[in-house]
Amino acid sequence: MANANTNDNIDHVQQQFASVVVGPTRSFAGKLLNYTERLTNVQRNAFDTYAEIGFQQMRSAIEMRSIEDLRNYVEEQQKAAKKVSDQMKSDMRKVSSINQKLLMQSKELTQDTMQRGQDVAQQNMERVEQEIKKRKNESEENAKSIVKQAQENADKAGKEAQENADKVSKQAEENAKKVKKQAEESAKKFEQQAQENAKKVEKQAEENAKKLEKEAQDNAKKIEKEAQDNAKKIEKEAQDNAKRIEKEAQDNAKKAEKQAEASAKPASKK
Repeated sequence: MANANTNDNIDHVQQQFASVVVGPTRSFAGKLLNYTERLTNVQRNAFDTYAEIGFQQMRSAIEMRSIEDLRNYVEEQQKAAKKVSDQMKSDMRKVSSINQKLLMQSKELTQDTMQRGQDVAQQNMERVEQEIKKRKNESEENAKSIVKQAQENADKAGKEAQENADKVSKQAEENAKKVKKQAEESAKKFEQQAQENAKKVEKQAEENAKKLEKEAQDNAKKIEKEAQDNAKKIEKEAQDNAKRIEKEAQDNAKKAEKQAEASAKPASKK
C-alpha cells in the first residue's frame, strides 16, 4: 500500500516537473528558433537589397556613353543612397520589432512558468493536506518530501525561466548590435564603391571629352582640306572652261571671218 502511494507520488511529481520545467523549456526553444529564423530572413533580405542596389549602380556606370548619362548616373547615386538609408531604417525597425516580440514572449513565458509553479505548489499543498488528513501518521514524511520537492521544482522553474529571459535579452541585444554593425559596414562599403564609381566615371568622361575634341579637330582639318581641294578643283575647271570658251570664240571668229570673206568675193565680181 505504501509502495503504491509512493509510486503515485513519484508519477505526480514527474508530471508536475514536465509541466513546469520541460514544457516551458521546449516552448522557449521553439520561440528562440522562430526568432533566429526571422532575424536571419531580415539579414538575408537586407543583403540581397544592398547587393541589388550595388549591381544596378555598377551596371549604370558601365553603360554610360554621354554627359547626359553621367548626369543621370549622379542623380541615381543620390537616389540609391537614400534608398540604402531607408532600407537600413526599415531593417532596424524590423530587428527591433523582432527583439521586442521575443522579449514580450519571454516575459509571458516566464510569468506563465512562475504561475504554473505557484499552481503546482498550491496543488501540492492541497494534496499534502489531504494526504495528511487521510494518513497523518503514515504519510507525514512523504508529505514533507513532496512539499520540499514541489518547492524546489517551483524555485528551479522560476530560476530557469529568469535565466532564459536574461539569456534571450542578452542575445537580442547582441543581435541588434551585430545587425547595426553590418548595416553600417554595408553603408560604408556602398558609399566607398559609389565614390570609386564616380571617380571612374569622371575619368572616363574626361577621356571621352578629349577623344571627342580630338575627333572634332581631325574632322575640321579634314573638312578644311576637302574644301581647299574642292576650291582648287573648281578653279581648275573654271580655267579649263574659260580656255575652252576662248578657243571656241576664236574658232567662231575665224569662221565668221572666212564666211565674211567668202561673201565679199562674189559681191566684188558683180
